[in-house]
Amino acid sequence: MRHTREDLIKLLQTMDRQLNSPAHLVAMDLPYLALVTYPESGASVVPDQSSSEKLQAIHGTTCARTRINIPFNAMSFNDFPFMFETRLTELEIPGARFLKAHWLDRHDTTVARLVRGDRREISAIESLGRSSGLTYESLIESFCAIDLENRDSKKLRQQFLNLVEALFGAASVAQAEAVLAERL
Repeated sequence: MRHTREDLIKLLQTMDRQLNSPAHLVAMDLPYLALVTYPESGASVVPDQSSSEKLQAIHGTTCARTRINIPFNAMSFNDFPFMFETRLTELEIPGARFLKAHWLDRHDTTVARLVRGDRREISAIESLGRSSGLTYESLIESFCAIDLENRDSKKLRQQFLNLVEALFGAASVAQAEAVLAERL
């Protein structure tokens, strides 16, 4: 189910009322909203397991209470492009005392979902095509900023090129291949 920004705000406001200490989430969209815990001090710090579990529990009760079931994903920040935090956009939560939230850049979201390898999400992104708001240059930048170490880089590169073709056409693939060969 597609949720609105208003749904997300209502969910986050309700979660905030249940918190008694600061928490930080990143909201991802395109094509589905998801929430990811995020350490206040930056991506180089792994979120505390107990605080992440606490937020997931609060999220679960809040979803049941509000009937707004936005997924809460436990994604690794290793799946996000390098320096993603410099491209975060603040998500205003009126009246929030403890909860801070930011939107992950759409290009970074797309690359993170590609890295995770969830074919359903990638198919949904591909089906959005040009209406997704993604730009070729920014998508290339985000992809080039991921850590390919300890990954099947050949498979990931091919998935990325398939995505480029779906979003920008076959003519863009050769150009993307050349950029990737030069930069990765």
